[in-house]
Amino acid sequence: TALHAAAEEFREVVDACSDENVARAKLGWWAEEMQRACKGQPRHPVTQVLAESLRKMGADAGRFAAVLEALNKHLSRDSYRSLAALESHYERLADITGCLAAELCGYQDPRTLAAARALGSGLLLAELARRPQRPSARRVTDLPDETLAACGATRAELGAKHTSPALKKAIATVAERARTRLRESLEQMPALDHVAQRSRRILAEIELAQLLAVQRADFAVLERPRGVTPLHKLWIAWKHRL
Repeated sequence: TALHAAAEEFREVVDACSDENVARAKLGWWAEEMQRACKGQPRHPVTQVLAESLRKMGADAGRFAAVLEALNKHLSRDSYRSLAALESHYERLADITGCLAAELCGYQDPRTLAAARALGSGLLLAELARRPQRPSARRVTDLPDETLAACGATRAELGAKHTSPALKKAIATVAERARTRLRESLEQMPALDHVAQRSRRILAEIELAQLLAVQRADFAVLERPRGVTPLHKLWIAWKHRL
């Protein structure tokens, strides 16, 4: 969706810019662009698609500003000490990919937003488990320090051609937490909103399948990307269409 595309644009700034000042300038531009989009005056192709939906729901640009501020703080960090600290960051980002996305789909039960936040956080954790390397020269990975240390892994191992046993353990830890959050999102979703939130539930099921593929490959994610095929994703969407 356009909302997820916007979130990816934000994160791409952080992941792709090796110069912190350039990254901050770009995030500042996005903060201004989201203000324009919420006022119906977008410039970027992604926000031009998104603007009408934001206008109809009366979205507050402050929500995007909070997420962009979280990404600014992310730029200042060399690493995350613990999985809890990383999840706290992901929870803030999940206001867009989780809660706001759920609001755009429509809901009646307020509990749906809690399920949506769990989904947003779970999606980010799952992506980290599948792709632990970050292209930014400033930070090799977001895998937490304590998780790496507990498994006997180091950041240097992220540059290898093969996934070491220690690194596999660290990735497995993050993958299990991602599964927990994704399952929580499915279990907490009120039945009243299942139809409106169908696309969100399918997204959770697809990501759970991708994590299973990573597990079946023994968490060897450095060798090649792990996940399910587009055809398999289509089958999952059909299976959970009701």
